[in-house]
Amino acid sequence: MNLSRYYSKFLSSLIALLIVAATSQNLYAQSFDEGVSLYKQGKYTQAVNIFNQINSQQAKLFSGKAYFGLGQYLTAKSYLSQIT
Repeated sequence: MNLSRYYSKFLSSLIALLIVAATSQNLYAQSFDEGVSLYKQGKYTQAVNIFNQINSQQAKLFSGKAYFGLGQYLTAKSYLSQIT
């Protein structure tokens, strides 16, 4: 394989990776925003279902707050203690 062909394949792969990363970041933002909206409406169970699928400090914070709103204080404490 000549260098030009290798470089072209490398660029194609890099572009594809960037597109996937941008798409997943957008989906994360949409999901997180949806969870916050549900939390603000007092729909804590639905909000928890969304936040628990997101691996971030903010999602853990809101999971903890939502569990607190559900009266599940030990579970809330568990989530809130994971925040660094």
